[in-house]
Amino acid sequence: MYCSNFLCTYKSHSDEDSEDIYRAQFLQAFGINKWDDEIIENKTKELYTIVSKCKDLDIILNKIKISEKYTQFIKIIGNNDYDIFKLLFMFDLFDLSHKCFCDIIHTQNIKLINKTNIINNI
Repeated sequence: MYCSNFLCTYKSHSDEDSEDIYRAQFLQAFGINKWDDEIIENKTKELYTIVSKCKDLDIILNKIKISEKYTQFIKIIGNNDYDIFKLLFMFDLFDLSHKCFCDIIHTQNIKLINKTNIINNI
């Protein structure tokens, strides 16, 4: 299952360290120590099954769909919700997404501040 018991802090580090910390925290979120496509894909699908029940996630995914910032990505990956969901793991959004995922896992809803923060950064 997705690990929801840590703070995602990679953006608070220096530019030189933040990418390495992002990669480490990405793996930590999936409970693994090294990259494994199959495990990541399976756990991503499992997480999506849980969080997709939250109406706020629809708002976030729809915001990505209309965002000029992600137009090129959507042209490549397509417009289905699951593939767009995977964009939430990108460097720019992962720390914000992680807070939303944790909210949903623990309370079935996204706190307003976390929803606002991610929407404003999309």
